[in-house]
Amino acid sequence: MDALVLDQVDYGLGLVPMHLGIPYVHISNALHLDYSGNTPLCIFDWQHETTSEALARNQAGVREFMQVYEPVTSVAHAYAAEVGLDIDWTDPLATMSELAWLTQTPKEFDFESPHWPSRFHYTGPFHDGLGRIKSDFPWDRLTGEPLVYASMGTLLNGLESVFSAIARAVEPRPGMQLVLSIGDNLDSKQISSLPANCIVVKNAPQVELLKRSALCITHAGLNTTLEALTQGVPMVAIPVSIDQPVLPRGSRIRKLEHMYPYKR
Repeated sequence: MDALVLDQVDYGLGLVPMHLGIPYVHISNALHLDYSGNTPLCIFDWQHETTSEALARNQAGVREFMQVYEPVTSVAHAYAAEVGLDIDWTDPLATMSELAWLTQTPKEFDFESPHWPSRFHYTGPFHDGLGRIKSDFPWDRLTGEPLVYASMGTLLNGLESVFSAIARAVEPRPGMQLVLSIGDNLDSKQISSLPANCIVVKNAPQVELLKRSALCITHAGLNTTLEALTQGVPMVAIPVSIDQPVLPRGSRIRKLEHMYPYKR
C-alpha cells in the first residue's frame, strides 16, 4: 500500500501505518469526535461553554466515553508496546494523521473553537452520487403523488417499531406515497399498516429519491441530513441510536451494546 484513509471512529488504528511508515489521513464520516475536551463530545447535549467548569465537564465526558472504548484501547496500547511505538496516550491526537483530518460537517454546524490543528479541515458534504450501492429500485411504481421517503440509515436500521409507526402515520393520509428503505436487518413482513402504494426496499438510490421527495423521515445521521439539506427537503428526525445526542445531562454513558437497540 502507498497510503491509507482511515475513519476517525476506529480509535488507535493509526498505529498501524505509523509502525509501517505508510502515509495516512483521517476522515470523520459521521460527526467528528473532539477528544480534547475543548468542545462537548457530540453524544452529549451540552452547550458549548469555555468556563473552567465546562472544560472539566467535557474532559470528564471524554474519560467516561473512553471507558466504552476500553476493549479497543487495550488492544491499541498492547500493539504499540509490541511494535515499540512510544505513544503519549494523554495526547488526544497521538495516533491521528499529521497530514490531514477531514470532516464533512460544515464549519457553520460546529461549535466555534480555535483549538483545532491546522490539518483539521471542514469539507462540507462528501456525497457526489458516486460509489453508491447499486439499487434496483422500481421507479415504475412511483405514482407522482407527493413522496415521503423514510430511512433509518445503513447500520442501526432494524427497528420494526419505528418503520411501523411511520407507516401508520402515512397510511390514513390519501394522496401521498411512502418509500421505506429498511436495510438488511428487517423483513418487510414485520412492518404493520403499510399503505397500499408503499414501496419497501432493502436499500434505495437515496439522493435520486430525495430529489423527488416532499419529506424525508430520517434517523438524523449526518449523511442523510446533509443530503436532504442539499436537496432542500424538509425532515422529520427520529434519532434511534448513536447518531444523535442521546444522553441527558447528568446521566452516565450506557454500555455500547445498549446503543444498538435492534440487537436487543
